Amino acid sequence: MRFKKSSILVALVMVAVFSLTLVPSTASAYEDIISARIVMIGTYLSGETTKIVVTIADESATPKFTDERQYFLHPDLGNQGYATLLTAFSLEKNVRVRVESLDQLSLISVIYCNQ
Repeated sequence: MRFKKSSILVALVMVAVFSLTLVPSTASAYEDIISARIVMIGTYLSGETTKIVVTIADESATPKFTDERQYFLHPDLGNQGYATLLTAFSLEKNVRVRVESLDQLSLISVIYCNQ
């Protein structure tokens, strides 16, 4: 029985794609902090680059850390991210943040204001 090369190629691609779904992926390095209280927020000059530094405390029902930790605001969030943090801080609202790692000075890449 002869198969066309294109049929074999399509079958191989399908097997490859299907096998990727079976391979367990590595856990995401990102961590969500459901209810973070902003303790302090400000700017930090690093060389010629200004960075936004945020100190947060995890007040979630099951906190991922018990101390206060500092994180940098991801540069792509820009003024909008800074404004969101300042608004939450001034209204004394907690925020939900996604950090690239729970390690200090990691980047915050997502911010949501909580009620």
